[in-house]
Amino acid sequence: MGDGSWVFHHPETRCGKLSSPPCLGLNHSCLPNCEVRIEGKGRPAKMVLCAKKQVKKGQELTIDYIKELAHLEPSERRKLLQQDYGFLCRCPKCLALDRAVATAEEEEET
Repeated sequence: MGDGSWVFHHPETRCGKLSSPPCLGLNHSCLPNCEVRIEGKGRPAKMVLCAKKQVKKGQELTIDYIKELAHLEPSERRKLLQQDYGFLCRCPKCLALDRAVATAEEEEET
């Protein structure tokens, strides 16, 4: 599109909340570098992928599968992702949580 966005046309998509991650082949991150927006009223609507920040060449594009639940604690978000999408999130934010928990457990043992 010339503005750093890509447009994907999907005949089944209407404006509003997506019921599942877009069929764009993008992985989840709790700290995503992209977001999907639905543009256009009526049919067909457009799913537009927009970078949230500068993306380096070769860097993986990621989206937040449950961005409407960003207010939850990371451990709760991970439980939901495991339950609803079948994976344990290992994004940088969740890995940092794992390290913090491990450090706290080590300190309790000593």
